[in-house]
Amino acid sequence: MSDDNPIWQPVIDALAEGCSTLFFTLASERIVLGGGVINQRHWLVEEIAFQTARKLGGYLPYIGDRAPIVAARLGADAGQRGALLLAEKALQSQA
Repeated sequence: MSDDNPIWQPVIDALAEGCSTLFFTLASERIVLGGGVINQRHWLVEEIAFQTARKLGGYLPYIGDRAPIVAARLGADAGQRGALLLAEKALQSQA
């Protein structure tokens, strides 16, 4: 699917809606998005961040024109590496 496909707008809108909900309910300071689609299309993060800020409508004072949403730095390995880090932490707490 090409980046200019109109299907991306409802995807961006749905993800921005979810991120807005997280900011409102959890008072999140930042949201990290990852996964295969985000890894292949980093431009989606920017679109989601701007759309999320518009949905929040200035209600949260720490969010300006762009919501603090970033792409996972570990890319495709984020899930596996995160699981390994959690397992290592659990093992260390048992020792």
